[in-house]
Amino acid sequence: MWIHPIACLMLLVPTSLVGQDKDHTIQETLRVGRSIIQMRVLDKKGNPVPDLDVRDFKLTNRGQLVTLLSVRWVGTNTEAVQASEGELLEENDEADQAADDAFWNKNPSQEIDGRVVVFFLQKDQSGDRGQDLSRLVVNAKKNLDELEERDYVAVVSFDSSFRLNLDLTRDHEAARDGLNDGVIRSTGLDFGEGRFPSIAANIPRYTADNAHNVEAALILLGESLKSLPGNKTLVFIGHGLGVGHSAMRNTYPLVVQTLQEADTNLYSLDPTTADWHSMASTLKQVAADTGGFYYRANSSPQGAFPKLFRAIAGYYELVFVTPRLARKPPKYKLVVTAEHDEILVASPFNQTTFAE
Repeated sequence: MWIHPIACLMLLVPTSLVGQDKDHTIQETLRVGRSIIQMRVLDKKGNPVPDLDVRDFKLTNRGQLVTLLSVRWVGTNTEAVQASEGELLEENDEADQAADDAFWNKNPSQEIDGRVVVFFLQKDQSGDRGQDLSRLVVNAKKNLDELEERDYVAVVSFDSSFRLNLDLTRDHEAARDGLNDGVIRSTGLDFGEGRFPSIAANIPRYTADNAHNVEAALILLGESLKSLPGNKTLVFIGHGLGVGHSAMRNTYPLVVQTLQEADTNLYSLDPTTADWHSMASTLKQVAADTGGFYYRANSSPQGAFPKLFRAIAGYYELVFVTPRLARKPPKYKLVVTAEHDEILVASPFNQTTFAE
């Protein structure tokens, strides 16, 4: 997830001047920067692990312990609640607590009622790719009932250009039709207009027409999603990123940055039926860097969406004291000490890399 740094005025400490009259003092201002990590903690069945607190997480930067201020659990059935506070907050005075309250007021967890789930279909009729995509979309339609009625769904697709097949809606039957359109049709809805919440409203039509590769389409989509508050889920169903590895290297950092800034986790669902293909590494990498997961649907296409919808049922927000990085980039290590099977967190907290 994108990190939200906010510098908060925390302490005003009077310090006597050495060798001066006691009535003459100076004030030292200590600014404590705060940042947020959004992460998911899953058990062996892929279900979220709830009820964790500050003691269940450990964050270091280049081997140095980073202070965790608080942990909040954000679930689908309840509003975000503060689960626990770190020792630093327990010792704070009223001014510090007011600063903490101000931080959360500026960083609310949920501002629209319901989750946002966007399906991105990468169309390609070469070989078996068209049939592979259709097979996985059929399973997506079967599992849409796992979403709550208040959840928003949209469908976009890319073949030779970027297309909007369905703007955000709570009509899940319309979402099934949108998924069909994304597979079958080559036309789409107009960009440039739409009522909140909307993807189309934030993407000019001429800009969408100029998105001639998957990376450009993902960047445009991420820019649009920035206008929507809260965490978003992007379900990428396709065979891979990059027209050659050089193109991947040139545009990939901006793809990740844009999705992180939009608080969007990308989940790569690979429909390829082959035992191995060269572009799988790009799907694994973008999922890891944005806090999602990679799922290979070769052996069990019917298991992709149950796993996805279990995973997005809730997540944690960790607030930590932003370390002074000086000239060195951060090198974080995030550990969950409670029993779990998998954590999903975006870079730089996830240092997973995949060979090309």
